[in-house]
Amino acid sequence: MVALSILGVLTFVDLIAIDVKYLGEKNYEEATAYEASFQPSAADQQILHDTSYYRVFDLRQGISVALGMQGALPSYFHKSVGGYHPAKLSIYQDLIENQLSKFPQSLPVFNMLNTKYIIQKDQQGADQVYPNPDALGAAWFVKAIRFENDPRSVMNALTNFSPRDTAILFAADKQKVPANLATDSTGTITLLNNDNDIVTYQSNSAAEGFAVFSEVYYDKGWKAYIDNKETPIIRTNYVLRGLVIPAGQHQIRFEFKPASFYTGQTITQIANIIILLALIAAAYFVYRNGRKKN
Repeated sequence: MVALSILGVLTFVDLIAIDVKYLGEKNYEEATAYEASFQPSAADQQILHDTSYYRVFDLRQGISVALGMQGALPSYFHKSVGGYHPAKLSIYQDLIENQLSKFPQSLPVFNMLNTKYIIQKDQQGADQVYPNPDALGAAWFVKAIRFENDPRSVMNALTNFSPRDTAILFAADKQKVPANLATDSTGTITLLNNDNDIVTYQSNSAAEGFAVFSEVYYDKGWKAYIDNKETPIIRTNYVLRGLVIPAGQHQIRFEFKPASFYTGQTITQIANIIILLALIAAAYFVYRNGRKKN
């Protein structure tokens, strides 16, 4: 035990001696100084007055930055269309390369992504905020569904389509959608809360319909529930989520429940218990051997 203690102390000292060479006082920065480098412009402040749920397309530093391909500054103040992570989901990277990078020709795709504000510099170099009146919000009912056979066909179908009226689905999901969905022009879906891992909505419609949700589709863990009953999430418009919603008023909930996380959590708990039992057993044997020697 003494030898192990000495080894632990020596290891700690050795690590500290090496660490300070690469992470000394000069590598640290006061929080206030760091925050000072991120000051909202007048355009940012104008948008931040809007407390509803939306996304922003910030072109002030060029389209590569706006789409999160070279930097992520727009994401500091806003929910940016380009996101903030360089390693994006492949389906979203596909959308960037085939649609979003072609702005403004791809404006319908920005509308389905709930892009409520676009920031650009004018000819004098001043920041200008352009509200997008066609942003579709967090979720909406569509009037028609179009089926395509493969990813390329679905992607091509996004060009110049009307996301407010039409949802584009993969033909493989056709059996998940009733053949004759009715259309209720007065149907509404309201976002109640978005906590990243749990997103809740309320729907109200006179007839069963198909709804599009302006959140990225990801089948490795996301579950959908209508009135606490699980329902399949259908990949829609290449990157978004879609649900068949019954008539009437309903509570809709998306939850991120990745099986890998909960499996890992269980394994970790079991491993911790085993380690704890091993330590207790080791302490017991050390204590017992000490008593025998005495």
